[in-house]
Amino acid sequence: MRKLLFLLIVPAFFACKEKDLTTENPAKNKDNVNIQVSLRYDTSQVWLDTIYTNNVGLRFFFTDMSFAFSDYTFIEKGDTVLNQPEPFLITIENQERIISRFTPGGYSGKYSLRLGLDSAQGLFYSKPMAQDEELAQSNVFRLDQNGVDHIIFKGQLFDPLDPLDTIGKIPFNFRIGTTALSRLKVSDITNFSVAGTAVIPFILEINLWPVFNELNIYDRPIITTNPSNQFDMDAATEIADSLKISLF
Repeated sequence: MRKLLFLLIVPAFFACKEKDLTTENPAKNKDNVNIQVSLRYDTSQVWLDTIYTNNVGLRFFFTDMSFAFSDYTFIEKGDTVLNQPEPFLITIENQERIISRFTPGGYSGKYSLRLGLDSAQGLFYSKPMAQDEELAQSNVFRLDQNGVDHIIFKGQLFDPLDPLDTIGKIPFNFRIGTTALSRLKVSDITNFSVAGTAVIPFILEINLWPVFNELNIYDRPIITTNPSNQFDMDAATEIADSLKISLF
């Protein structure tokens, strides 16, 4: 009887063996470099349902926008302390991204981000290569394999020739891309310390006003950054150069 009882207990013991909690509950992401984006139109926050009027007298609103960044680098006293080349996508719905990690300590230096991808990384860059989930699920990848469309503005323009247009019946779509139109942005010196599990915010302010304030959307509602169309490339270059991005 005792032997039978022992045989019954043994399988029950193994059946009730404690689960490996490290497998079922993997460690949380310990990265602490937190890119936080503020989208502005002049001094106001950008909203998709807001109607804007520019200096040309055109009324319009945005329906979507995105910005692809890459190559986060922090330099202290001429030395590269941290570099994270992996591209990531900022959208109006998702304006934060945690991308890398500083070890504990004090830091004083400048950081940089590239809007778009440089030629070394961008040529033939494709969806399967994207590690950032937001980027991998997006439609920013170019058909000519020349990087990505790192600036996308979509919206609706109210027809200036139709006073009865109350819905904004003219769509506009600006896709600014190619490695040639990527732009490197650099901060002033920033000081911070890293301790524990706290994240470090790096603020990017993207101001759309310099792009749209004098832009005649009605004359050119579609821009695709087409290298074989100089007129289109000139318009794309103007947007790439006009977009104001400040790093804090």
